[in-house]
Amino acid sequence: GNHYFVTKKCGGTGTINQTTSGYNLNYNADTRHCWANSCINTADPMDDCFGPGPIVTQHGPKEMEYNKMQACAQKVAGYDNWQPFWPFLVCTEAEYGSPFDSNTAETAAKCAEEEGSFYQDKISELLECYEGSDGEEALLQMAKNTFDHPG
Repeated sequence: GNHYFVTKKCGGTGTINQTTSGYNLNYNADTRHCWANSCINTADPMDDCFGPGPIVTQHGPKEMEYNKMQACAQKVAGYDNWQPFWPFLVCTEAEYGSPFDSNTAETAAKCAEEEGSFYQDKISELLECYEGSDGEEALLQMAKNTFDHPG
């Protein structure tokens, strides 16, 4: 997605300056391109590609929460098993609503409980991942799989 880590070479700031519509004014596409080219599209990534600097999201903390929950859902399904993950992703994106008022765990549970959902009996596993260190690790894995794109 549209997030990156603050690095020495590419810069950036982890400080959030969020508009009322949810956009993070400190997000910078040029910095994200630098990060992607220096950390993802290279055989020799920088030492600080995935921390200790903070992650910068285009739409602030709520986007980060949703990204982490979606990363956990993909981890639970298996990173190479996208078919059961896709309906959950579509549901959580549709439920995103305001970047200020939605509850990530409630949305995840609602989407996991949908008829035929792969996650119906995996809600506690999703929430354990999201609330623990596995969630941070899943988010890091997703960052490593992100490719550069316009915008």
